[in-house]
Amino acid sequence: MLALPFTGTLPKDASLNINTALPQMLATLEGVSPPTAVALASQRPATGYASVQAFTRDPLIAGLGVSGHGLGISSRWFRIKVDVRLGTGRLHLASEVERELKTGRWRVVQRRFPAPSLSETSS
Repeated sequence: MLALPFTGTLPKDASLNINTALPQMLATLEGVSPPTAVALASQRPATGYASVQAFTRDPLIAGLGVSGHGLGISSRWFRIKVDVRLGTGRLHLASEVERELKTGRWRVVQRRFPAPSLSETSS
């Protein structure tokens, strides 16, 4: 498995949103096995966890000593990927954006035009 979709560089105060984290991300928490991470993601409350404490008290991980440090229940960093195809032309755009907590405004942190993948260039 490639690490690319699961890696990034964020500020120290960034947190992992437990309400949207994929099983692969949850499995990186101390003491959480991949099967437990899959169960956590599939049994997550429909409206999400109300607090980090509610998450750490979930019966699936309550006895594992999972720390709430670095966890959160909302997101402020997002990656937006746009792929455009017109005829034989292709364009990829990847933007990293931040939602500022105090103002709710969006800020573009980075914008890139990634090269096509090998499978796209050979087709």
